[in-house]
Amino acid sequence: MSPWERIVAKYAEKGEDLGRALDFNLAHGFVFSTPEYFIMGRQSDYCTWFIEAFSGDMSKAWAILPYELPYIAYYRFDKCLHRMPLSDVRRYTKRHEMAKAG
Repeated sequence: MSPWERIVAKYAEKGEDLGRALDFNLAHGFVFSTPEYFIMGRQSDYCTWFIEAFSGDMSKAWAILPYELPYIAYYRFDKCLHRMPLSDVRRYTKRHEMAKAG
């Protein structure tokens, strides 16, 4: 299953409106879909990227953010907001991808 197909399936499973999310993030943020990852989000305040949906190889996706901000925030369909330094996320995902490969 591709990263896009996983996003479609997760939104359907949760009964969430993927079309609304895509429209909003295309108008006010970013949407990137490649064979390796899918990510969409927007800037939520002066120092945070809010990642609305993500699937695939995280280590490759962070390079496409429109510009550098110190934090990211996201929900994992658990309705609990997670916020962390982007530098920590980059380090974690790089180690995770290296462990999977090795």
